[in-house]
Amino acid sequence: MGCLTIAQIYLFIENELPLDEARKIQKHLSTCAKCRNMVEERRVLVQAADTLPQFELPSNFTEQVMANIFPSRIPLRVWIRATAGGLSAIIFAFFLFYIFSGKNLTDLFISINKFLLPALRTLSTGVVKTFKLIGHLINIIAQFFDFALKGFGKLTTILSPEAQIGIVTLTLMASTIIFLIVRKKLMFGEKA
Repeated sequence: MGCLTIAQIYLFIENELPLDEARKIQKHLSTCAKCRNMVEERRVLVQAADTLPQFELPSNFTEQVMANIFPSRIPLRVWIRATAGGLSAIIFAFFLFYIFSGKNLTDLFISINKFLLPALRTLSTGVVKTFKLIGHLINIIAQFFDFALKGFGKLTTILSPEAQIGIVTLTLMASTIIFLIVRKKLMFGEKA
């Protein structure tokens, strides 16, 4: 029998092993000083833990923890006041616009509608295309790193540790140089 695992030691101390396995461990302990010391150390820890007084939780412990995790709800009157304040500010802004511009409010709404709907339509398609592009980029990057990790895993079985360190160093240097070149090219337009 080989040396004991931590799980086997604790099961042995707690007398939760079948009789034949406990006998094998007892026989192993008679010949292995290392495992015998580990068992004795763990037995002292278990005895010390058993002598500790029981910790009593307050009766409202669960409520206190849940109150800290999920803060209390904001009362409905606060939401109503905030909504009323926002609507009042919008109405006041339209009123000021009407007074100072001398334009009709229907003309204002028509011009907002003519501008806002096409802008929202363009913006929504742009957002959808952007998310789709981000999804494709994430997929490509994940595939690249998967390929790179598999390749690196194959290299570790073929190359010596010194060669692996050299390859990683060269790769990092090349990545840094490429990053600096790309950054310089991108910054060129800002300086002009």
